[in-house]
Amino acid sequence: MYRVGGKNGGFWSLDPPPATEYQWRVDFAIKQEFGNDASTLYKMTVPKGSSISGLDGIVGPQGNGLYGGAHQIYIDYNAVPGSWIKTSPTNFMK
Repeated sequence: MYRVGGKNGGFWSLDPPPATEYQWRVDFAIKQEFGNDASTLYKMTVPKGSSISGLDGIVGPQGNGLYGGAHQIYIDYNAVPGSWIKTSPTNFMK
């Protein structure tokens, strides 16, 4: 699973983020005011034989062209062992 943003967020996607920050903000309805600088990509790999639960659904719109529509899964960040997560820069195309 993948997420873009700060370490303590709980919204994940089964798909890698789109190529541009703009498209990510539109699809996941992420306002600039939310304070997410989109600088870090978190990739979670659930080890074989392990499991984690969450709530899944479709991202709702936030207005002003942030349409949402992407699939997301909410997982309490406290439930995710740090060893399951790898980080890297997002490297969004400008």
